[in-house]
Amino acid sequence: MSTIVSTRLRTMVDVLRDHADARPDKLAYAFLPEQASDPLQQLDYQGLVQSSARIAAGLDRWFAAHVDAPRMALLLFPAGLDFLQAFWGCLNGRVIAIPAAMPRPGRAGTVLEALIANAGVRLVLTDEASLPTVRRILDSAPALAGLDTLTIDEVAADGEGRTTTIVPREDDIAFLQYTSGSTSTPKGVVVRHRNLLANEKMITAGMRLDRESTMVIWVPHYHDMGLIGGMLQPIHTGAGCYMLAPTTFLKRPIRWLKAISDYGGVIGGGPDFGYRLCIERIGPEQAAELDLSSWRVAFTGAEPVRAATLTSFSERFAVSQFQGAAFHPCYGMAEVTLLSNCAGPDAMVQAISPAGLAAGRAEAPRAGEIPAYMVCAGGPILEARIAIVDPTTLRRCPDGVVGEIWHAGPHVADGYFNDTERTDVAFGAAIAGEDGAGSWLRSGDLGYVVDGGLYITGRLKEMMIVNGRNLYPHDIQDALRGRLSEIRDSAVFAVPEGNGAERIVAILELAASHRRLILQSGEENEHALHEIARTARMICAQDCELPLDHVRIALPGAVMKTTSGKTRYGDLRAWFAAQPDDVRAAAMSVETDRFQREDA
Repeated sequence: MSTIVSTRLRTMVDVLRDHADARPDKLAYAFLPEQASDPLQQLDYQGLVQSSARIAAGLDRWFAAHVDAPRMALLLFPAGLDFLQAFWGCLNGRVIAIPAAMPRPGRAGTVLEALIANAGVRLVLTDEASLPTVRRILDSAPALAGLDTLTIDEVAADGEGRTTTIVPREDDIAFLQYTSGSTSTPKGVVVRHRNLLANEKMITAGMRLDRESTMVIWVPHYHDMGLIGGMLQPIHTGAGCYMLAPTTFLKRPIRWLKAISDYGGVIGGGPDFGYRLCIERIGPEQAAELDLSSWRVAFTGAEPVRAATLTSFSERFAVSQFQGAAFHPCYGMAEVTLLSNCAGPDAMVQAISPAGLAAGRAEAPRAGEIPAYMVCAGGPILEARIAIVDPTTLRRCPDGVVGEIWHAGPHVADGYFNDTERTDVAFGAAIAGEDGAGSWLRSGDLGYVVDGGLYITGRLKEMMIVNGRNLYPHDIQDALRGRLSEIRDSAVFAVPEGNGAERIVAILELAASHRRLILQSGEENEHALHEIARTARMICAQDCELPLDHVRIALPGAVMKTTSGKTRYGDLRAWFAAQPDDVRAAAMSVETDRFQREDA
């Protein structure tokens, strides 16, 4: 069954109301509590329209009484239905929504302050249970203490029985999607209603979804994949969405797959690490109790998609009737709202030469060479366009040659909020020799195209150039994870030295079975740590021809991540640069205390 969104529907608010008129009692959202024995929290389409209308009317009254406040609201909520009602209330009331992670007490910190300073927002929306925590967090920082806070219960009560004449328009800003800061200071991407609707149409078409495509999602609501791809997409098709908190998934990954099994989930997904977590934490006996035959679209993106993960997951859950053809590798970014490319059931895995890739070309493996396996992210969808461009000459690259990925189309956002300089650099690019072709978005991502399919190779800012060879961190990290059973994760990055040289640093997180090597002192454990560092150097030298200058062995949490699982290389460089001279100069160090850092 196909889902057709009428051209008369200009915003997602129109889409929601249209579906509610047709099937008011249809389940819109259900939230799975952390304790499986607790009841579901549910909201149907009619209830979502009514609650969002009350919130919109209440917000309208608040802004009428605070005429100097910009018409926007920062949304600080735990996972659950309250956030979604607040978000839809903002969309309905032409209030710019700013979803953000609920900061931990004592860690309000720089990210939230930078976000508020950039947006100029005055109003914070939260839920009743979180209000005391939110107020303590805001009061702990002078830059945050002046914000007004309201609960959605207060706003909805104020809007009860009232209506608003405000109607959202397609050129209005729907929300600001602040980037997660894996490579730089978070930036507020301006997503207009027309961008959002265009991208939801692309997702529907690319994944062939309809009103029976039940979603089961755990990715956070403040991340673009969780919000746009997980929670708004079902409303576009008229389907239902079952959600669980990210913390619930991280504690017990089987809860996600059990929900797909119990509720007949058709679509669900997340970053590569989520699938790896399922493989690590769900054994064959538990897998045999699941029925994943309904799962037709298992999307994966937001970080490098590993061919080994797709194979291992398919093998582990074959007993659950999971079909490997369900995997849909994707590519996109906040600056294109969410999705640009998507591969379907015929997704290709290409074996290429690592030496050729280091030289910037996709070539067949050479004799005796261990190939690199690249996963195709498919072609652009509907009106989306991509170009592979040499980042130096700004000319198009031929097929099979690595270049920067550029984007154009109705899904591309207008730029960064209150940041003209960075907007001009990123969103106003032109391909050399193609005058009059319009402006393009420079993604900062690297990749190549073969037979119309896009293959992602890495980030321009993270690529390391060693002896004239282009090396990508995730390739080196995969080699370490694949051959070092003692570790669970790794990060490899280059840190500039004052003399113009670079030091190559590797952080290795120990697996649970080997954490005692740090937690328990002793000569034998110390010897084992040195042996892990020696083996890591040997792997990098043999497999990647990369010398490691410093190896840091640490407990889980040392490799800083964004909300989507991307490694925060910029923060890791800053951490290493701040270490004492004797630590930076050493060949190896061992974590003795947790990193003191601000979570994304």
